[in-house]
Amino acid sequence: MNIKDRLKQSYDLVYQALLVSGTNIKTINNSSVLGSGNLVVSGEGAVSSVNEQTGAVVLNQDNIGDGTTYKQYSQTEKSKLSGVETGANNYSHPSTHSADIITDGSTNKAYTGTEQTKLSGIETGANNYTHPANHAPSIITQDASNRFVTDTEKNTWNGKSNLVLGDLITNAYYGDKGKTAYDHSQVAHAPSNAQKNSDILKSEIEAVLTGEISSHSHAGGGGESEVIVVATQDTPNATVNLANATGLVFSALANSTYIIEGFICWSASAATVGIKLSATAPTSPTLLAGHFITDAVNGTPDSSSFNANDVTVTTSASAFTTGNIASMCCVLKTAGNAGNFQIRFAAETTGTITMKAGSVLRYRKIV
Repeated sequence: MNIKDRLKQSYDLVYQALLVSGTNIKTINNSSVLGSGNLVVSGEGAVSSVNEQTGAVVLNQDNIGDGTTYKQYSQTEKSKLSGVETGANNYSHPSTHSADIITDGSTNKAYTGTEQTKLSGIETGANNYTHPANHAPSIITQDASNRFVTDTEKNTWNGKSNLVLGDLITNAYYGDKGKTAYDHSQVAHAPSNAQKNSDILKSEIEAVLTGEISSHSHAGGGGESEVIVVATQDTPNATVNLANATGLVFSALANSTYIIEGFICWSASAATVGIKLSATAPTSPTLLAGHFITDAVNGTPDSSSFNANDVTVTTSASAFTTGNIASMCCVLKTAGNAGNFQIRFAAETTGTITMKAGSVLRYRKIV
């Protein structure tokens, strides 16, 4: 190394190297920073807008968008967050659930299936009472069929004689109490307080009688009392075939004679629809003779007769559609068969005849 190079090396160690812009010191916007005065930074490269705002930009939360990790949140969300307790979750209590998750309170308690079964077997108002094996008789309520007896009463009963009324010395009282008492007990007689028939007053009989006397007869004939049967319901018949009039029936005995009357009421679906009327009696009667009469629509009499079961000689007109009435008379003499006497009816033509509640059958057994 020559002296020139050595001197330069020594100089560089002692003194700062000469600054050369762009070589050993950077430039700003391609301008040298060497020299005196201020360096004004302007022109190309300056920020022209922030979030689409220019000029002296002032940013707030509304100007900052969501990031990938961090998000903005609104005032409503902030208020909602402040009302949520620390550690809260999105729990909804079910409308029904097992009693297993309920904790007993100081007043209300959950009870087990075993306790429920036990409770269902206990009557309302039950208590834990056990009847004692022994107790005083004073707590027992007596009634007409159950009484206590005293020692005195027992001794009195035990002291009674075992003898009864009889005709043997082994079982009868001695002396005049024996045979006389027995003989008297075997004879029919009225009680000691009986009233003689001749002393009985009419008012006394009427005071104890109730109901009706269904039959009555006197020596020498005359028959039984009259019996009245009343229909209690309407019976319609919309056919020309005879049918039973409900309720207008009675039981006739065998080998008997009856006189029978009827007050027959009916309604018709039209005044042009007349009625057929007949009857049935026990099988093979000796005599069955019946007749009934009513008024036609013009007021003239209209009648018919029957002489056997379900026989109709002719039909009878209906004077009205409602409130029609006919009178019937009949003699029935039964033979060896008992059975029912039954009023029967039908419509004479297309239409409906209704036998009315309140129709009356009156009969009397005379033989």
